[in-house]
Amino acid sequence: MKRMLVLVAAVSCSSPAERPEPSIREIRLRALEEAANRATSFRAFYEFRDESTGEAALLELAFRAPDCGKLLYPGSHSVYFAEGVCRFFIQDPRATFYEVPYLEELRLVEDRFSEAIRIAAEIRGEPLSPHLVFDLGGWVSIRSLATLKTLLMYSYSPSRFGWFRSLRDSAYDLDGDRTFRSDGDGIARPSVEMVLEEHGFLSKVRILPLPGPGRLSHPGFILTLQTLSLESPPDEVFSPPRKGDAPDKSAEAVERLRSTLSDSLERFLVELLAERWAEIPRDRAQALLAAYYRADLERSYDPAGMVRIVREGQEKTLAFARSEIETSPDRSTALQQHLQRIRTQREANLAQIDELEERIRQDYHRFLVRILRDLSAAPACREGIKAVSDAGLSQVLREVLREPVSRIFDELSAALEKE
Repeated sequence: MKRMLVLVAAVSCSSPAERPEPSIREIRLRALEEAANRATSFRAFYEFRDESTGEAALLELAFRAPDCGKLLYPGSHSVYFAEGVCRFFIQDPRATFYEVPYLEELRLVEDRFSEAIRIAAEIRGEPLSPHLVFDLGGWVSIRSLATLKTLLMYSYSPSRFGWFRSLRDSAYDLDGDRTFRSDGDGIARPSVEMVLEEHGFLSKVRILPLPGPGRLSHPGFILTLQTLSLESPPDEVFSPPRKGDAPDKSAEAVERLRSTLSDSLERFLVELLAERWAEIPRDRAQALLAAYYRADLERSYDPAGMVRIVREGQEKTLAFARSEIETSPDRSTALQQHLQRIRTQREANLAQIDELEERIRQDYHRFLVRILRDLSAAPACREGIKAVSDAGLSQVLREVLREPVSRIFDELSAALEKE
């Protein structure tokens, strides 16, 4: 089931307490992020070069408040946003086009997960308002020009740019005024250096070569800002090309988007917990994840449908039992036999719910662990979030599945005993 909203990463992950005083690194990073967020328009070109082959590509990023955005990665794909609609063109390996009502679909997700979003807003101390976010990243996993992750999407992140999410990882140390370095392990993780402009835009990223066998090697890349204008781009910059003969995959893309947006919200909630773990009461953390699971389970597993199937089956059982009891020469014995069958079936159904709960738990765990690993969350934080996740999931499954199924059998037994 588990499967992109980019936002801030983890800081302290201790038990609930007052937030620690921010470091010089955090203060500087926050100032750069705020400076970048003040830009209401821009157009930037970046060269991304493979230092081992000299192969290069020129990326274009453009934005005009409030909702015009463009990301062009020649030879790969281009994304255009206007009035909440996303038009996406894939150039390679086979030309494809889709157009999706992104913001409309996001609003539907907000309606479905309204309680989780309300609690998240309380935790963050401000309303959650989605806006366009650009991201260039996944630096340590890049193996070729084609594997650069370039994203343009709506996000609840407080930042306009995903590189601030990367830089919140404590692996990056401040070196000087606007340079951040992350040392690799010399085996599988390359060293990365990121330099920001004074207004928070990315100036340069250097991923150092990493000798090694097979997939552990890293050729080394450099991303460099070529030009940047903070003037409002003309309308034609945001005008998408004609789709031509490219097949229209819009219907399929909408279905994928719905799943992606739900997963993205889950990622946002987990990252919010990791960021504020030192100050959030554990019952609020559990309530947040429980609110998410309550809505997501409805989408993913349809527990109400499961309960309905059990109820329909037991209504047939009740009708059959009544018929047999009425025609039995020993109605008391027949009643007890059918009551025992109901108790046996009840235990069998609850055992199946136990198995289903464990499968669902493992499903959510895989996604949860992946997020926390990406955040480089401390062990105590990881284990704490997993614990409140388990508790929240158990709470919801008890409410929407275990207790309703139990009531069905209790009502069935009561109906027979009454007769």
